[in-house]
Order: sequence, then C-alpha cells, then structure tokens
Amino acid sequence: MQSGKLLTQFELSKQNEYRSIEEALKNPKKVYILNLSEQQIKVYPTDINKFINLQLLDLSSNILTEIPSGIKNLHNLQGLNLKNNSIKKLPDEIGNLINLQYLFLDNNELEYLPNEIGNLKSLEGLYITNNKLSELPKEIGSLKKLQKLFLDMNHITFFPDEIVNLTNLVQLNLKNNHLKILPRDLNKLINLESLFLAYNQLYKLPDNLQTLTKLKTCWLCYNKFVNFPDELLNIPNLQVINLFGNQIKYLPKEISKLKNLQNLNLDCNQISNIPSEIGTLTNLTTLSLSNNKITQIPEETGNLTKLQIIILSGNKLSEIPKSIGNLTGLKILNFKMNYISQLPVEIEELKNLSELDLSSNKLTELTSNIGNLINLQKLYLDYNQILYLPKTFNNLKKLNYLSLSHNLLSSFPDKNLILHELKVLTIANNKIKIINKEICSFNKINILWLNNNQISSLPDNISDLKNLTNLDIRNNLFSEKYISKIITFLPDCSVIH
Repeated sequence: MQSGKLLTQFELSKQNEYRSIEEALKNPKKVYILNLSEQQIKVYPTDINKFINLQLLDLSSNILTEIPSGIKNLHNLQGLNLKNNSIKKLPDEIGNLINLQYLFLDNNELEYLPNEIGNLKSLEGLYITNNKLSELPKEIGSLKKLQKLFLDMNHITFFPDEIVNLTNLVQLNLKNNHLKILPRDLNKLINLESLFLAYNQLYKLPDNLQTLTKLKTCWLCYNKFVNFPDELLNIPNLQVINLFGNQIKYLPKEISKLKNLQNLNLDCNQISNIPSEIGTLTNLTTLSLSNNKITQIPEETGNLTKLQIIILSGNKLSEIPKSIGNLTGLKILNFKMNYISQLPVEIEELKNLSELDLSSNKLTELTSNIGNLINLQKLYLDYNQILYLPKTFNNLKKLNYLSLSHNLLSSFPDKNLILHELKVLTIANNKIKIINKEICSFNKINILWLNNNQISSLPDNISDLKNLTNLDIRNNLFSEKYISKIITFLPDCSVIH
C-alpha cells in the first residue's frame, strides 16, 4: 500500500492489528490498525504519531486524562476510540483529523468540545455518551456528513440552532440530559429515523414535525408531558412511540392517524380511558399501558390482529373483552394487578400464547378453556383466591413455569395432572395439607416452593425429582426428624427449612 492512501473498510479488514507500540515500531509505515485498549495506559504514547499511515486507533479502557496536540499528525485516521478513560478535554488540534469518520468518546469527563470539532467534515458517527457536557459549540452544525450523534447521559440544557444543519443525521440520542425545549427547526432533520429524548424535562415538541417522514422511533419517556404530544400525530411513518413515565391523562382519538405504528408504550401515566379508535392501528404488535387508571378495554381492540404483546398490568380493569379471542397472534398477555374475577371463554382462541400473567386479581376459578392454550410456557396466578385447577390443566404440555402462591388451594396436584416440562412451581402461602404423589412425575422441576402451608409430609418417592435444586418448606408442619429425612433423600438439593 502506498504511503498516504486511505483504505476502504474492506482493505482495512485485511490489515494486521497491532497490539503493542514495540511491535508496531518494527515497521511503522505498515501500521494501519493499532489497538492499545485495556492496557492501563496513563499517558498518551507519543510514538503513536510516528505511524503516518495509521487509520484506526483504539485507546479505549485505559487511564488517559488528556490527549496531546501531537495527534494532529495522524492525518489518515478514520476511526478514533477513546471511550472509557478519564479525559477532561480534547486538544483544539483534534480538528486537523479531516479524514476521521468515527469518534468514540463515551464514558469520559469532558465538560466541553473545542470549536474545532466542526472541522471534522468526514465525521459520520460521534459518540459522547456519559460525559459532563452542558452545551455544544455551534460549530457542530458543520458536520454535514454526520449520521449518528449520541449525547446521552450528559448535562445538556439546550442546543445551538445550528444542529438543525445536520440534515444527514439518522440517529440522535439525547437521553438523560436536562433539556426543556428543542430547536424550533428540528423538522429540518429530514433523514432522521430514530430520536431518543427520554429522561429530560420536555413538556412540548416543536411544530411542523410532519416533514420527518423517515422518523420511525421516538422515545420520550420520563419527561414532563401532561398531554399526548399532538405533534407526533402528524409524523406519518412512526413505528415506535415510548412515552413511559409522564403524566398523560388521555389518548386522543386522532391517534388513529398513526397507521404504521407497531409499538406503543404509555406505561406509568394517568390514562383512564382507551379510545375506540385504537382499533384502527392494525399494524400494532406491542401495546403497553401498565400502571395507569384504565377501567375498560374497548371491544375494538379485537381488530388489532397483529398484536403479539399486551401489557395492561396495574390498572382498574374488572373484565377482559370477548374480542380478545380475535388476537390469535398474541404471545404475551399481562393483566397483573387488576380486579378481574373471571376469564372470557374466548381466551381459548389464544393458541399461540406463551406467557399469561393474571397474578394479583380476584379470580376464584379458571375457565376449563384455559386448557386450549397449548403453547403456554409461563403462567402467573399468584395472589388470587383460586380453590382448584380445572382438569383441562393437564393439556398445558409446554408449561415450564407455574406460580400459584397466595391462593386457597388445599391440595396439589390433582390426580392425573402431569406437567413433564415444568421447571418452576411456586405454591407457597396456600392452605395445602397434602402434596399428592403425582408431583413426583414433574421430573424436570428445578425449583419447588411449598413454604407457608400446612404440610406435614411429602410423597415417599420425592427423591425421584433428580433435577430439584431448590426446595422451600419453611413454615409448615414438618418435624425436625422428617426434615432431616428430606435432606437425606435430596442430597443435591438446597432445602430451605
């Protein structure tokens, strides 16, 4: 390779990677990649500047506190990784690296960027996560080729207006800062696809965001929104909206405009009503509205036939609509911590369901149709008032996790109940007096919690549970002598007593 030539990524992939200065100095003109990461380096080695053809330099995960001005001599540098150090400032001469495409500065102690950063006209990726920046120089707007800008976990309170000149920006990450307002002309970032603004102090968005036709992902969780941002309703191709942890009180009917929406997260808000128009979002695959004040699910939710995940835990629901049976693609259904007293028969249609959480509700029994959930793997039923399980429970051949703690069971399991795939069973805090011998057919079980019941003995063949590693029998009626016997029968199991 001739001196001074910039190599393509493919050509660089064919070059030798040097891991020490000493090795590299043997043939300095052939050093294109130098990796000195994780070597406890405290001072920038000045010999690096002898490698005039160097194009990738990795000094990450060392103990560097500064970078000297001599770095300006590395004219061919395309990638510079300085993350995971203790660097407090960059030299102005960083601006001389005009061929630099990627600059990694994550996890340092930078309080500001030099104005000369604006000279890095070739820069495509700038990563400054977890530093101490409170502002950015206006010159950052000169990085016209920049596609990825990560500034999360800093102390930034505002942006220079010039940032809207970064019209090739595809990803902008500003999570965990102190932003209260965004640039008015944010809509000029016409190539933006992902916008991460979580954990700030935003209460509104700029107008005219409809020009962001490529924007697919917008994270606004943990901000100060009290209303659903209307500005989002005009962004035609949004696929992911995350507004977790705000103070939003209602969903507007106009949410029906977001025809391409696939993932909607409004957990931990103050929403009491889901509009029927939610049923028009037919591309939705994930709907998460946990920890709100929702009292009813509209029947129109049954139109969302692409849904795979529904999370409505921590609300005020007393029933599940019959139209739930239309959602045959559902894999995860979570109604934990509501007031549901019975399940609709239509739940039997959810044959692709792998996880069902109905814990902390008002259930006294389960519909026999639950046995039709033939792909169910995890079932959470703790903190209800269930007296017994239906005979059809035996059809749940793939069940590997069953939680029934804090119910009203008097014995377990029922005769003929065989759950060969079960690995975790918790039936603590019931009124169980008898553990039937059928439990010994659960031959894959690893964890068995029987604590806080009224059990005085276990089946004689309990030692058949060869995979059992954790058995909790605290607060039952076992004698000390019997406990010693159990420990002897299960030598490889941790018996908590």
